[in-house]
Amino acid sequence: MKFPIIDIAGYVRISDEPMGSKDKFWCEDAAGTRFLFKNSRPNTGEHWSEKLAVELGRRLGVPCPPVELARCNGRL
Repeated sequence: MKFPIIDIAGYVRISDEPMGSKDKFWCEDAAGTRFLFKNSRPNTGEHWSEKLAVELGRRLGVPCPPVELARCNGRL
């Protein structure tokens, strides 16, 4: 199964998110929907493994937050 990678470079950056060890920030699309963008550390698979875990969880009936793959200025 293939999942789209959303380009969020044009979204409005609202604020940084200080919790956790990864660089991340809150942003908003043109419709006013807010998203948390987490930069994936190189060569870790953080981006695809989080998406995989959510998709598997949903198929097993486990409540999971929505997760989409995204890119911002070349970063996954």
